[in-house]
Amino acid sequence: MLNVREGFDRSQDTFPEAWFQPKEHPDGPQEVYDYFRKRKLGREELHQELQEYYRERGWDEATGIPTVETLRRLGLDRQADGLISLRQSP
Repeated sequence: MLNVREGFDRSQDTFPEAWFQPKEHPDGPQEVYDYFRKRKLGREELHQELQEYYRERGWDEATGIPTVETLRRLGLDRQADGLISLRQSP
């Protein structure tokens, strides 16, 4: 919630450009793969994984922050009220 308070949102939740440049390694170029190293992940696949991350946690996929409902379900009523206040401020 600190990041939310400081104005961090989905637009800043990006992956470093270096992730998309193959790294030389004695075993050959190193690239980004899924957890099981079965599928190479490019920009679009990583974006889809991030969307799934938000969905699984009950966050708003458009903003990249927890929903008020999720905060309340977790017993974080004060943070939920703060999020409502942030949304209402000019």
